[in-house]
Amino acid sequence: MEKLHALLLRQWRRIFGREAVVPDGWHAFLQTISETYKDFDAARILVERALALSSDELHAANAELRGVLHVLPDLLFRVGSDDRIRDVAQGTSGLDYPAMRAFREPPSADGPMALGRFWDAVKQVRDTQSSIAFEWSDDAPNQASLFEVRLLPFVESDIIGIVRDITLRKQAETALRESEERSVLAQRAGHVGVFDWNLPAERIFWSAESEEIFGLLRGTFAGSYQGWLEAVVPEDRACLDGVIQAWLRSHREDDSWEYRVLHPDRTERWVETKGHVFRNTTGKPERMIGTHLDVTVRKQAEKDRLVLGKLESTGILAGGIAHDFNNLLAGILMSLETIESNQSSPEDLILALLDAKHAVSAARALTQQLITFARGGAAIRQTTDLGRLLHESAPWP
Repeated sequence: MEKLHALLLRQWRRIFGREAVVPDGWHAFLQTISETYKDFDAARILVERALALSSDELHAANAELRGVLHVLPDLLFRVGSDDRIRDVAQGTSGLDYPAMRAFREPPSADGPMALGRFWDAVKQVRDTQSSIAFEWSDDAPNQASLFEVRLLPFVESDIIGIVRDITLRKQAETALRESEERSVLAQRAGHVGVFDWNLPAERIFWSAESEEIFGLLRGTFAGSYQGWLEAVVPEDRACLDGVIQAWLRSHREDDSWEYRVLHPDRTERWVETKGHVFRNTTGKPERMIGTHLDVTVRKQAEKDRLVLGKLESTGILAGGIAHDFNNLLAGILMSLETIESNQSSPEDLILALLDAKHAVSAARALTQQLITFARGGAAIRQTTDLGRLLHESAPWP
């Protein structure tokens, strides 16, 4: 008894007398109440300190005080063995709702507790000697409030009850759930995967869309960086690891990479990963979040555009080659016509033969370049006398 809070001790002696003996089962309960009184003392000290602060500091101190008082039960009561509510201790939130006042009435068939949920829970606690928690609404016409009721077995069929107002918490949980549902719907519609990498713990979370993009069944990702790399094709694995490690060593916050992944059916897909790094005050990376996007269709379109560009270039090249061959053939034809005419001097015949020979040599060189180009070899680069090239392509009369 001497270890109890002084105020609690005075109340005990005033109600039960100075010589009253505390039952064995009450010691733990009284000690808990005594600790609560001490918490109230701490809160009172905070208030006294706040009175001496300036107006700005007073606002901050009040916020701290509200935080201390918030952890206290909203409503503490005891249900006696005769099913009456006793020893009600109202919390700081002031739960003065009609539904709360119903707790003070004994169970009855036509009373506010007609559904019997609360009193059924009381009976279950007595039968099982185990605690029970459930949620209850007061069904107010304007705005219903939600409460969490916890019942704990006490001594001699008595039960300790704690009631907390959880309306705001439930509203926040509902808003969070709806936001997550909208986010999941957006990810599914855009087929965008999400990842969250806890760097100190070396654990990675992948959304179901990320697993699908990498060709994995939902829930089968190992949750490790090594598991991530193993899904990448061997040719891209070392490069991806290098750029990620270099990024983490840098001071950049955002980065993106494209690489190929190998699905279990041995098909390759292109993946674009965008990430954002969160660092601590020393600059050390602690968390990375980002998205995965299947860009195989885009990469194939880029490849198709490249092929079309090459075909277009080949067409232009073929046109130029045809023009060159036409010029060479024209020179050869002119030389043959000169020889065939039998009206030229021997010197002109020799010059015509030489011109035809030069044209055939140029045609052979051009053909060799075409063969080299077709085989994918390096282009032949050499200096050329433009005057001689023009003279050979279009000989002067």
